[in-house]
Amino acid sequence: LLTSDTLHVTPDRRHVAFMYSYPNYIPLSPAIVDRIVERVMGLAFDRIYSHFQHLVIESGAKEAIRRSAGRYRQAVQ
Repeated sequence: LLTSDTLHVTPDRRHVAFMYSYPNYIPLSPAIVDRIVERVMGLAFDRIYSHFQHLVIESGAKEAIRRSAGRYRQAVQ
């Protein structure tokens, strides 16, 4: 999966950040994050390549998205 702002691989390469605009630090709402997760889970992928900083989650990308979505929901509520 090739991503940019919306799903951004974090420097630990175990999580993604969910942003409307990463360069401007504008986050997404939890409802939109849930929709994104639902849609990408139907795709076949195991890696995520981030446009910025050339960060890659080499394997287990779907689990990283699930884990990150849960962490995101807790942080914004």
